[in-house]
Amino acid sequence: MLLEFENTSEKVAFMNNGKEIWQPWFKEVNNWDVEGNFTERIASIIIQGVPQHALCEEAFNIIARSWGSVVIPEECNTDSPNLAFGRVGILTSHPGIISSSIKILVDRKSYQINVMRIYLNL
Repeated sequence: MLLEFENTSEKVAFMNNGKEIWQPWFKEVNNWDVEGNFTERIASIIIQGVPQHALCEEAFNIIARSWGSVVIPEECNTDSPNLAFGRVGILTSHPGIISSSIKILVDRKSYQINVMRIYLNL
């Protein structure tokens, strides 16, 4: 995540005195390094088509790991009215667009599922 400040003094104050603000969310905050090679990003993906009897956090994690490491798993609340898809947050270095249709096996039966990245308008 890149933070931009109005001026240097605001940045210094945030880095030195704002730890109670950012520490619950980040392990560390560092100054920008022009030489840095940042190839990983956080992506939110939707996984559609997993059969209802296989809806569980483990199933979504196994599928999502094809594109990166899971940082926010799908909670799979069976009381939810939405059983059509699950959302998973991943840390990925996948260079392209995440949008695929893949086959999975559940109880020796093949299912076609869709995996796609969610683009958020903030």
